[in-house]
Amino acid sequence: MEPLARRIESGAPVDLRRTLAIHRRGPGDPTLRFSRDGSAWRATRTPDGPATLRLVAERAAIRAQAWGPGAAWAIGQAPELVGRTTTLPGSRRCWLATRCSAL
Repeated sequence: MEPLARRIESGAPVDLRRTLAIHRRGPGDPTLRFSRDGSAWRATRTPDGPATLRLVAERAAIRAQAWGPGAAWAIGQAPELVGRTTTLPGSRRCWLATRCSAL
């Protein structure tokens, strides 16, 4: 089965481990894992069914891939999951775990 895929532009390198840490429920959490290659794997339930989401940080983007009945929903929510929609004080948009002057 081929995954659904999406590229999320960041404009700067993103630290997935730091960005997604808030979603992890301890070091043994089976729903969020980080691979040696730096990718993050997340298993989740969506309104459309279960999904597996893989996120890979690239130079100025994040590559998202998803499998399962809820893949389309998971891909659609990926920018929010990695903090793309975060607004800092003063209405400055910024990635959660990039180097921003307001952080």
